[in-house]
Amino acid sequence: MLKVDIDYDYYLTSYCVGQIPTLSAADFEICVKRAKVFLESISSGFSVEGFEDKVRECLCALSEKLYKNDKRGNIKSESIDGYSVSFAGSSNPKSELMEIALRYLGKSGLLYQGVE
Repeated sequence: MLKVDIDYDYYLTSYCVGQIPTLSAADFEICVKRAKVFLESISSGFSVEGFEDKVRECLCALSEKLYKNDKRGNIKSESIDGYSVSFAGSSNPKSELMEIALRYLGKSGLLYQGVE
């Protein structure tokens, strides 16, 4: 389980940094939960100690991407428990989410799922 505290205030003051936010408080709460599920599914399960701010930034970026994907209306079906999403159209939102995760956490070791 991803043990990083993140709230809408962090999103506004640290991630958006004075820019107009993409997400309302209610949308943020919904999307950040989904972002955590996605990040947990691709992370190594290692401690995030020392990387909390990178993880928070990543969660904000993932939340915005999930929100934008929802607004495009190309989701065919979704299941939150196992985080399974089927999309219509030619884009690959899961790879877009993976690109975001790699951009923020690629060199942290948090995404490594190999054997030690």
